[in-house]
Amino acid sequence: MKRLTLFIAVALLATLAPMGSASARGDGWTFLEAADFTAPACGTDIAETFVANKEYAKFAVDADGVLHFIVVTGVLKVRVTDTATGHDALLYPNGDFLFTAAGPALFILTSEEAADTGLPTLFLNSGNLVILFKADGSAEVQRLTGHLTDLCAALT
Repeated sequence: MKRLTLFIAVALLATLAPMGSASARGDGWTFLEAADFTAPACGTDIAETFVANKEYAKFAVDADGVLHFIVVTGVLKVRVTDTATGHDALLYPNGDFLFTAAGPALFILTSEEAADTGLPTLFLNSGNLVILFKADGSAEVQRLTGHLTDLCAALT
């Protein structure tokens, strides 16, 4: 569980590059407030704790007041916890865990996971990445798009 928590924390920390203040974005940006909450889901109560909230939105409204789209930028990091078990992630009944990331994200894999997936042990991916971490300790890439930067090669 420690490995999973560490992996999730590192990936979430790098999910989006931190942006400047709303004033650096220009006019028309609104800070999106978020408050921690607990809600029933997955047959239990799930606590959602916002560990970073730096999201801003710009609303495209026409002269008639019709909302056409919303642009959101910034960082929003949420820890989802099963209040009954204290688990920070929802696992499959067999112990497998499916991890999904979108956008720029930093990843750290064990040597074994890197060997299983063919990925470096330390890399940055800009795109979509889905990895199935299996209960037996192995890992399998389900989807990989975008640009991958091998940070091991850059550092050594």
